[in-house]
Parts: sequence; C-alpha cells; structure tokens
Amino acid sequence: MKIKIDFTDITMIEGDGYFKKIKEIMENDVVKVNKWEIRTDVTILSEFGMAKLTIACFYNKDIFIMEYNSSSQEDDLYNPDIKIISEWAHKHGWNTLQPHKDLVDMNKEFWKYFHSTGLIDSEYLDKIYGKRD
Repeated sequence: MKIKIDFTDITMIEGDGYFKKIKEIMENDVVKVNKWEIRTDVTILSEFGMAKLTIACFYNKDIFIMEYNSSSQEDDLYNPDIKIISEWAHKHGWNTLQPHKDLVDMNKEFWKYFHSTGLIDSEYLDKIYGKRD
C-alpha cells in the first residue's frame, strides 16, 4: 500500500519527522530550547483516502493527536489512519501515540478500540477502563 505523510511544520519537514533529527535541530537553534513542543498538521494519503490530523510532538518523545479527521466517511474502527500514524511514530523514534483527552471525549469507543489493540496509549482511557494487560 502506498502511503504519503506530509507535515506543515518546517522543522518536521526538515527533520523528516525523525525524533533524533528534530531534537538536533532544536538543540542547535540560535535560541537554545531544552523543553520544546512542535504542533503540526499532518496529511496522510493512502488508497483509503486522505486523513487530516494535528499532532503535538514534545522534547521527551511524547506525541499527541490533538485533532483527527478520518479518511473514512464513516466512523469506522477498521480504517487504517491510526495504524499508519502509530507505525510512523514508532519508526521515527517517538513514544507510543496518545490521543488528547478532549479528542477521546468526542468518541470514547473509537479510541478505546485502538487503546485495547496497543496502537495508542492513554492514561485517560486507563483511568476510565482500567489498565491494559
């Protein structure tokens, strides 16, 4: 399956999304920043359609989905978007993806499914449904 992932943030583009490269860019910036956050819009193009997300990437490898618009017209648990972005995050050196609490509140069952599969982490979902095995 062909997948294309694009970012709007210049640092994410320059670092090709890799945590190690992003960290190096941030540490070598004129303004030294130890604790940083990069928010970027993400477009995922696949044979299933186009998904749009906003993610927040942090200095400690944490990565949160802040907004999500599915590639599927239906709220389908089997769409590939979360799997694609989760695999991308792992491959590029980030921690396991987490949905923001507000996003979870909009559709708990959707996020619960991906939490139960291990594709995402969420302390918030752990509190609601209990820790996964």
